[in-house]
Amino acid sequence: MQTINLLELIPRCHEAAKAKGFWDVRPNAGQLLMLVIGELGEAQEADRKGRNAGALDIDRLVAMSNGTYHAPQSSEDYPWFFKSTVKDTVGDELADAYIRLCDFAGGFNLDLALISIQKCDPNHWVIGTDNFGDALLTCVQAVMDMQKVRLRTGFANNCMEGPLADALTWIEVLARQHHVDLATHIDLKLRYNATRERLHGKAY
Repeated sequence: MQTINLLELIPRCHEAAKAKGFWDVRPNAGQLLMLVIGELGEAQEADRKGRNAGALDIDRLVAMSNGTYHAPQSSEDYPWFFKSTVKDTVGDELADAYIRLCDFAGGFNLDLALISIQKCDPNHWVIGTDNFGDALLTCVQAVMDMQKVRLRTGFANNCMEGPLADALTWIEVLARQHHVDLATHIDLKLRYNATRERLHGKAY
């Protein structure tokens, strides 16, 4: 599995969101956190439906995105193939939640180095349940802790970096425990998002 470099990923996620118009008007921080929770809820729905991306499909998308897949019109086929094989799977929804947290960090000018330092190694942590929905609650709680800190302190004195780092950590732990290559899913989703319309066809 790939590792995640937050110092590179956070600016990439935020610039991608800006390019699609999500920061033309400064969004509400609480609303953005609720969107993260929404993605986590969609991950449970994907789990209920047994929607998991196949390893061969992921390998093909990786090859299509890095130019090593030489089928005719492979670059043009990428959005269609992504939607038909990976979109709305468990890994895709966890990637969405992680991308939104990274966009949040970039958009509200959080200290990226501090986040990177404070994020724990997911290989040293476990969520003590095999139930996917129960484990998701740990991630949701971490996002709720971000909201509590925001309401209490705003964005002053580097108070948000620790809770955000915790939320990222728990999503990584959940992904690892359920055999999801989160870094690859994030990369594939960002490449797919780049092909989408403004605001991804939504109001915000």
